[in-house]
Amino acid sequence: MSATAHLPQLASTRPPRERYLTRLRVRLRRDGLDRRIAAGEDVYSDADLGRRAAQLTEPDTRRRIAATIDRVIDEAAGPPAPFSSKVPLARSAIVTCAPRLCEIAGRLESDQEVAARGVAQAKMLVREGDSPLFTPQISDVVLNRRLTDVAAAL
Repeated sequence: MSATAHLPQLASTRPPRERYLTRLRVRLRRDGLDRRIAAGEDVYSDADLGRRAAQLTEPDTRRRIAATIDRVIDEAAGPPAPFSSKVPLARSAIVTCAPRLCEIAGRLESDQEVAARGVAQAKMLVREGDSPLFTPQISDVVLNRRLTDVAAAL
């Protein structure tokens, strides 16, 4: 068999142009889609929401979010950088709520099925600048309440 005998078969497995454009549209709109999913909108009501929900629940996406949570915990437990352009952390609240954050990270890293709504909420928690994680004056009670909501949504 020649080395190129499989090319027609490989060419037929490439996604058609329409699927490519759909994936591109979902990627460009992902932040808005994530907000809608996190708010509890039915992911079956819109094809793009369904696609984004599937992306959020993929193991790689879940592991990236969990790794970010772990990194935030580590940074909060250590001394602040003297000169940094990073968004400031709610250090004392994060350290106090570290067990709940670890629980969420563990759920994301596990093979256990999780809801897209919870993954979207966890993603927004670690990515958005107005998140309680990045509000230094926030109390641990407020952060813990938000983490309880995320854990329940997972």
